[in-house]
Amino acid sequence: MRPGMIPESRHERLDNGLRLVTTELPHLNSVCIAAFATGGMYYETKRNNGVSHFLEHLKFSATPRFPTRDAFHREVDSIPGETNAHVTPEYVAFFIHTAPEYLARASALIADALAIRSFASEEVESERRLILTELAGDKPEWGQISTAKFIAKHPFGLRSAGTPRTVSRLSVGELSEFDRRALCPTRLVVAVSGSIDAQALDEARAAFSALTPSGAGPLRRAWETNGETLQLTCHVARGTRRGASISFYSPTVLTPRERCLQWILARNLQRHAGLMGQLRYGRVQSYHSYIWNEELFGFGAIHIAGTFKRRERLPFARYALEHIRNLRNGNFDERLFREIRDSLGFGIRSALDNPYSISERTGTWELENAHRPTCTIEEDVRLINALSRDDVIDFARQFLARDRAGIIVGTNNPLHFTGRYRRLLDKYLG
Repeated sequence: MRPGMIPESRHERLDNGLRLVTTELPHLNSVCIAAFATGGMYYETKRNNGVSHFLEHLKFSATPRFPTRDAFHREVDSIPGETNAHVTPEYVAFFIHTAPEYLARASALIADALAIRSFASEEVESERRLILTELAGDKPEWGQISTAKFIAKHPFGLRSAGTPRTVSRLSVGELSEFDRRALCPTRLVVAVSGSIDAQALDEARAAFSALTPSGAGPLRRAWETNGETLQLTCHVARGTRRGASISFYSPTVLTPRERCLQWILARNLQRHAGLMGQLRYGRVQSYHSYIWNEELFGFGAIHIAGTFKRRERLPFARYALEHIRNLRNGNFDERLFREIRDSLGFGIRSALDNPYSISERTGTWELENAHRPTCTIEEDVRLINALSRDDVIDFARQFLARDRAGIIVGTNNPLHFTGRYRRLLDKYLG
């Protein structure tokens, strides 16, 4: 195997329709088994928002073989490594990253969790209380606040865990119906990557072959984003959190090359965000930029956010927009560009030493519900190495544009703040 390349994966379809993808990485000392199902905000409506997250809780708290939370978690604790489940806007994932000798037990546990079953009312209410407690203590990220404000009529505006209102009214029937449609074996993909023992893989194959198809129809996409152009509903809005956020959204699905350009652009903003937090504002509690990329249907977004006092919000926006204007005008040091590009290439290649990264990449591709452009790890590295500083500057002029920008400001005075920030956008991005 050449450096920077994923070894060829083996694809097979079991008798019950489940797709199994195996990638052997014999040089590693661990193995990851991950199951992927359609779900998330892409398949939810405003009424049942959070049903995928609710189902993930139910599936990974009790199973037919381990019918109580205590019994299930005792089995989880007996398997060394990491066991987890999560929901993205496009799929639900269950995975166990463990030592090779535990692959058979890990497979049996995930297969047991995926089995379609009836949910008891007491079990549902117990998980509902837990989720509502999580939501009560959960402060949405600035990016979530921004998308909910700027792109309200889009799944971007939904929360992966739902809202207290939607979670409170989800019924046992709705959860069971979603279970039958989302986790039917014909719509499941299981990816195994790492140091794989042949006998353990046979046992895993037998465990997943035992899953029974539900006979229910597939989930329908609640949102059609293929070929869609994102439109911001406004450009300046009021928020409830202390601080401010500046966001930029791509209007169309990013190509693999554009995705690499956005990574470099975000890293540049992160460098300057950290410098600003250290040198210009001693009272800044957190100042960061982060990138949403593949997880949001292929559309790109960059958010630069800070949490600080009221008098620091306008200077923050002015400083950030001034740097963005300079970047659009070509102020990007060649040495910094090369450092960022080389760092990104190394980070992508290092995924080859992480069985979960390989399982996620191979499994989600096989899921066939992702309409975004995709490419291999070696193709990502090739694209990044081929980029120049001028390519990034040209992309910045397109991506960091006035009509793609939105500012959220935490304020109690909605009458006077809007004009100031609109004038800033016009001055630096107009």
